[in-house]
Amino acid sequence: MLARGNVLTAAIISMTGLALTLVVMVNVMRWSQTVVQETAVQHINQSAERAARQSQDAARVHQERERERVANQATLERATFDAQQASTAASQSAAEHREAAWRRFYQPSAACANPDTRPLVECANEHIRARRAFDLQYKPLSP
Repeated sequence: MLARGNVLTAAIISMTGLALTLVVMVNVMRWSQTVVQETAVQHINQSAERAARQSQDAARVHQERERERVANQATLERATFDAQQASTAASQSAAEHREAAWRRFYQPSAACANPDTRPLVECANEHIRARRAFDLQYKPLSP
């Protein structure tokens, strides 16, 4: 019987060892699964953070470019306005110079100078001839 008891004890010890091995293996598998999950979560979080940074960088670059575009547009509009103002002023100044030159150039005849005695058609013709002569001779001052 003693031999039978030793065999039974050996079987129990063997089964206990097997059960402990199984428990250890299950715990190792659970631990490995946890590590894999944690690593996956870390990678996902890192990817999300990287994507968020890239999105923020892209938005910042877009905002900077938009600010530059608006500033350039404002500068262009101001330069265009200034050029138009200068052109208008130059045209107005040229027209004023031309009109002053015409007043110096055209001196109506004595008959046309008196509003009471001037013959209308002859004075109009005189004015037209004088204007044509002036237009042929007038040379604007160069800037």
